[in-house]
Amino acid sequence: MKPIKILSWNQQGYGGASEKASRIRWKLMSGEYDIICLQEAGHVLNSFMYDGSIQTRTYNTRKTKTIDKYKPQPIHSKRNVLSQYEAYYVNYGRCSLVTYIKKCDKFSIEKVDLIPFFLPNYKYPRYTLTVTIKGSVFPVTIANVHLVSSTPGKAKRQMNEFISSIKGSFYMLGDFNIEKRLQDNANGIKTYGQEDSTQISGGNLDYIRTNTTGEVPVVTMLNKPGDYSDHAIMEYTIFI
Repeated sequence: MKPIKILSWNQQGYGGASEKASRIRWKLMSGEYDIICLQEAGHVLNSFMYDGSIQTRTYNTRKTKTIDKYKPQPIHSKRNVLSQYEAYYVNYGRCSLVTYIKKCDKFSIEKVDLIPFFLPNYKYPRYTLTVTIKGSVFPVTIANVHLVSSTPGKAKRQMNEFISSIKGSFYMLGDFNIEKRLQDNANGIKTYGQEDSTQISGGNLDYIRTNTTGEVPVVTMLNKPGDYSDHAIMEYTIFI
């Protein structure tokens, strides 16, 4: 099985605004990460240019959402490894999601999709942005999530709807807005993360959940929450 290195970060809030975009560029240009998942991603595509939209499935309620695809600007593609990445972006204000995928021989992209979550008091649905990749063994879906922060109950309902809509093996990661200790490891789903707080308020909200078996994900917290945003930057190594 091949190791896949993933970075995940809710980059909104708590200062550091001038460093956020450059921080992501440094991570991309290092070539170290195969996938980078951002939550509350407002202004992180300034090194990329629009490359069309992916139309997702048509849902029975409310408007269909599209995924915008981006590729590096030409000046960057000649200069550094930024050219190895393409970006998928779902825009709904401050809660937008971006997933960067490295073009490499470790895996191929089989599908990019959105799964919606509807709440009566929300004008627009919330989503998880999913990328299904095929490695040496089986396809696996990487689900980038930023769950609602109103109550853990709503966030858990949103998470469970996402999970029930994913077919096959998955890794779900991002800002869960549910304390890690409150997650149930049931139905073959396990939770992996740091024991320290990942959010400046003291919560442990950023981790990874999976229904896969085999090698356990390696989890590293790269910085303290509050250094660049109110969330820590998380690193995961998975095996596919």
